[in-house]
Amino acid sequence: GAWRSPTSQQKLLATNLGSASWEDYLTSRETDDDKSTVVTIKDLMDFDPDNDPDNLIGNRWITRGSSMIVSGGTGIGKSSLMMQIVIRWCLGLDFFGIKPVKPLKIGVIQAENDKGDLAEAFRGVVKGLNMSVSDIAILQQNLHFRTEAVRTGDQFLAYARRFIHRSKLDLIVADPLFSYFGGDLSDQSEVSVFLRNKLQPILQETKVAWIWMHHVAKPQRKDGGEPLTTMELAHSGFGSSELANWAREIAVLHEVGQSKPRRFQLAFCKRGGRIGLPSPILNLQHSATGIQWEESNPLAFTGAELKKEKPYRPQRGRRA
Repeated sequence: GAWRSPTSQQKLLATNLGSASWEDYLTSRETDDDKSTVVTIKDLMDFDPDNDPDNLIGNRWITRGSSMIVSGGTGIGKSSLMMQIVIRWCLGLDFFGIKPVKPLKIGVIQAENDKGDLAEAFRGVVKGLNMSVSDIAILQQNLHFRTEAVRTGDQFLAYARRFIHRSKLDLIVADPLFSYFGGDLSDQSEVSVFLRNKLQPILQETKVAWIWMHHVAKPQRKDGGEPLTTMELAHSGFGSSELANWAREIAVLHEVGQSKPRRFQLAFCKRGGRIGLPSPILNLQHSATGIQWEESNPLAFTGAELKKEKPYRPQRGRRA
């Protein structure tokens, strides 16, 4: 009832305002970002895997916001392999049976090839596919290249994020991981922070799928010529095992035998059952007519080659 001025008397409006306890107060401060992380049981029950709007490739093999690492030895043609993959997927075509749900908008950031190397690989695939003028027009809209050999770490991720937004990408390829990490790939804590706490939020924000091109740590064979297991292939890339743990898919390109033309296997080690093919392994070889890849017949290996180095076969059962 006190008077605060000659015309304004103080009145009691309400009691028991605010939170009943400190815990209630903290709960009441939950932000919109906090609420966006909620997944309800109804969300899980209503989810239709056959009509997932976030699916990009295969049977929910690569989805929006997901990741893949493609590893292989030096000089075996990883860059030309990726060139063929991105051209096919930008046109909405399959790569030896692995098909996108639609023509994808793809960006490639690379550091190892000059303009001439990119042109040779691009024109080799274009010639091998006998592409039309209309196909080239689609690629001009859907496929974007950038050469970046300076920025690493946080600066590189900020650069990539701007590229993703500017070109409205569905998928981005960074080649190679060595050029852009900017730290010690063998340090698990460094790798975890970079991938999980810095890169992954960008993928979730932009809904882009990310592919790293990477190098293997050592020749992929065992003593006695025994084939590598799925786990051994998945962890064959140089650096911390966190790389294989983080990525949704690990693909490994490795040479099999010593025949001519050289024969290779591209093994999908984590979710190969979702690529839409009977086997998680593609048998490939270099084309004799240009810079491109073609499917090889695994039965064409000679007995001596098979004895010297067996083709990779995924192990099954509890041990694997």
